[in-house]
Amino acid sequence: MLSRWLNEAQRASLTMGSCMLLVACSSGPYGGETLNLVTGRVTDQTDQAGIEGIEVCLEIPHDGDTVRTCARTASDGSYTVVDDVYLEQLASDRTSTLAVRDDDGDTHGAYLDQEIAIPPASLPTEIDVPLDRAVN
Repeated sequence: MLSRWLNEAQRASLTMGSCMLLVACSSGPYGGETLNLVTGRVTDQTDQAGIEGIEVCLEIPHDGDTVRTCARTASDGSYTVVDDVYLEQLASDRTSTLAVRDDDGDTHGAYLDQEIAIPPASLPTEIDVPLDRAVN
């Protein structure tokens, strides 16, 4: 009887431990729930084709510094900047920036960088970004 009770207690402990692990793994870097903060597509201004490999960053000023979280575009140019809901709250009273940078050289073509202002309390949002080709 005691042996069966201990065995069930061990299983419950393992289950509780793995639940705690899953909760910790599913939270954002600030310990909260994650959220798709900015989604969209980066395209070539000329032919509207999606551009792969572009870095897209949400930058939020905070205490004299900048909180920055980034994503990279997929082969169709789509991106999703995901982070903690804390950043949504942080951006509620200040203008943030979507910084779109071609940081991979000529790998997927050369494009001019772009920064887009996001008004306070606008997250989550969807922003499509057409980029101009860099002149060589």
